[in-house]
Amino acid sequence: MKIAVLLSAFLLASCASVIQADTLIINGTVFTGEDSDGSVLSVAIKDDRIIHVGSQIGVKATRIIDARGLYVMPGFIDPHTHSLSDLTSDDPTRSRNDNYLFQGVTSVVNGNDGFGEPDIGAQLKTLDTLNIGTNTALFIGHGALRQSVIGGEDRAPTEAEMAAMIGAVSKGMDDGALGLSTGLFYAPGSFSKHRRSNRTCARGI
Repeated sequence: MKIAVLLSAFLLASCASVIQADTLIINGTVFTGEDSDGSVLSVAIKDDRIIHVGSQIGVKATRIIDARGLYVMPGFIDPHTHSLSDLTSDDPTRSRNDNYLFQGVTSVVNGNDGFGEPDIGAQLKTLDTLNIGTNTALFIGHGALRQSVIGGEDRAPTEAEMAAMIGAVSKGMDDGALGLSTGLFYAPGSFSKHRRSNRTCARGI
């Protein structure tokens, strides 16, 4: 009976499908978010996607990286960067954003301090056509928004100008913006009336 059970287990293992990967990272301390201390696991990657995390048994790969003594973890997110000029550069060494990637940062946020382009939809379409090296998310810039509607004047917006800015923010959010960034130290953002109440802030764009 024991021989039959062992034979059945062997046949099931033999019939198990082989995972074919491009790259297999072995012996590294892997942080998945479920274990604060990490675990020694293998990570299989195919077509730039992680397809397996666990034992290396049953995994074949054309490239094997021994990460013994190293940490393997998800890429970091930098929430405050001004890297958009690099990402949109015609120079591939800049658009790859290597200076972030080499530090383990795989996602960057742009449009901070009120400098983000108001037309988020157009910006995202441009980025989609480029071979950028990191993921990126965008804020609508409060200062850039004022500049596009009012210019650099130190005054309150008219009702029509306010309506135009509110409409642009609404459209930008629909197009995928994270939100509205402010840089009230910088002109023309510094020309707005900023108060604590949300209602006053909305009126003071």
